[in-house]
Amino acid sequence: MRALVSPADQLLRGVGLFDPDALLERSVWLLPLFILAFSPIYGAFMGSYNFVRPDRVLQIVYSAAKMPILLFGTAAVCLPAFFVLNTVLGLRNDLREALQAILAGQAG
Repeated sequence: MRALVSPADQLLRGVGLFDPDALLERSVWLLPLFILAFSPIYGAFMGSYNFVRPDRVLQIVYSAAKMPILLFGTAAVCLPAFFVLNTVLGLRNDLREALQAILAGQAG
């Protein structure tokens, strides 16, 4: 458990692998892995609002399953327009850093 919490703490503090200057050392799949690991927990907490009857358990499960789909789905829908806008503004070389910043915001 500590091995999973330590990188999450580093992400929230912006140190270690998540220092803005350490972009090249970070694995590309680390932030999406955090989103897949922690967004269902967040969704379950959102779905547990007004949990007064046992039949509301299905709402918790539904919200936990929906949250990663929501985050990755909105990123996938917005990514083409974001790419075109970066290209038009001449920022295509910084696209990897911008995508890492978007994923870090979602993972945080």
